[in-house]
Amino acid sequence: MLLVRSLLWLLLTPRVTAELAELLPNLEDKWVLLHLVRCVPLVTVTSEHVAAYANFLQRCGHCEMPFLRAWAIDSLHRLSLDHEALVQDARRVLEAAAVDPAPSVRKRLRKILQGR
Repeated sequence: MLLVRSLLWLLLTPRVTAELAELLPNLEDKWVLLHLVRCVPLVTVTSEHVAAYANFLQRCGHCEMPFLRAWAIDSLHRLSLDHEALVQDARRVLEAAAVDPAPSVRKRLRKILQGR
């Protein structure tokens, strides 16, 4: 995990993270979405771009792919830990995850609630 964080630090500089914020609404490939959702907790999202990332994660939280939903919920929760304005949105998403039909989403919720 340390290697992944180090590589992301090199690739996702604040400038790249800001530029990516502008591209997020137009991304549609499910594998690209999944990869980016998993990267969000590993980068610093400034308050200037937090709305773009939150919108992206909420959109991914409604996708058909259960693993994408699960990780979007996780990433939105982690983003809310750094940005208090997202706490209510994250809470609503976590509540919805509790009744999601996909076992992977409910399992990710349990892990979040356990602090993992």
